[in-house]
Amino acid sequence: MQWAIVVTGALSAACWFGSAVVTPDLTDSYWGGPPPSVKRRAQIGSLLNGGGALFASIAIGIQAWLAYNQI
Repeated sequence: MQWAIVVTGALSAACWFGSAVVTPDLTDSYWGGPPPSVKRRAQIGSLLNGGGALFASIAIGIQAWLAYNQI
């Protein structure tokens, strides 16, 4: 079961790293909304951020379950 923690932790780290790399600088102001490429990159970054949080919560859940069952 320890392998599952390592795998989900690695997936979480990869998602969060991808989110940091893909997400554009959103401090610029766009009249009428951002260009399609900026909007698409922001959406992908948000999905990767959510994936990172999901895999991190799975890893934490597995660790809590293992601690509870003292395996």
